[in-house]
Amino acid sequence: MIFKTDYVNLYWIIFIGFWVQSIAGFGSVLIILSLSTLFYNLSEVFPIVVLLDVIFCFFLLIQNYKTVDLDFLIYKIFFLLVSGFLTGFFFLKRIIIYSDHLTKIFGIILFFLSIFEIIQILRKSNFFSKRKIYSQIWIFFAGIIHSLFAIGGPFLVYGLARYNLDKSKFRSMLVFIWYIFNSFLVMNHNYSNKELATVITLLLVMPFSFLAGKVIYQKLSLNRFHFNIRILLFILSILILTK
Repeated sequence: MIFKTDYVNLYWIIFIGFWVQSIAGFGSVLIILSLSTLFYNLSEVFPIVVLLDVIFCFFLLIQNYKTVDLDFLIYKIFFLLVSGFLTGFFFLKRIIIYSDHLTKIFGIILFFLSIFEIIQILRKSNFFSKRKIYSQIWIFFAGIIHSLFAIGGPFLVYGLARYNLDKSKFRSMLVFIWYIFNSFLVMNHNYSNKELATVITLLLVMPFSFLAGKVIYQKLSLNRFHFNIRILLFILSILILTK
């Protein structure tokens, strides 16, 4: 039987994660990993979630690959992002994994990220780096964080906010970036038959998530929804740190 009872909580977690994605346009991996760490070891669910995101990004790219701004990606982002990613993957990740503090570090990052985002919403302002060097630091840091937890998105957004990019092109570029980086993470994991079977069954949940999101989207206040998601992430960070 393909259905794995020891991964049963992942099914409703995946549903919520991609439901949020369908409404907000981002955040599935962040939500899924945050909820999953309450029930599983982060290192146990991480490969499954990353593979799901690669598949999801692949289908998005098929639809939107023409809007990816490769020139901007190559000349403004790629070198710094790759440098940060490789720094995290080949050096920091091995140190953190062997120290058994991977989940706690994730919780700390989630804690400060959620507080920072809540402050921005309450101030009704969008963060952006006024100086180029700060933007470059954010991009480099996004690469490090993504190599460790596959949640580099928010930090990359901070780094790129000063460029005032078109939203549709920006999202397409992010999808392309995370497809490449997450594919690298997937290729560096030796998947068991159990993990692959779990991924296959979890894929069946995703269409229902997006259908539910489509139904409820018109009835929501997006500002309130975004604020509530940040509050949820803050609460989850506390639960992770006190687990």
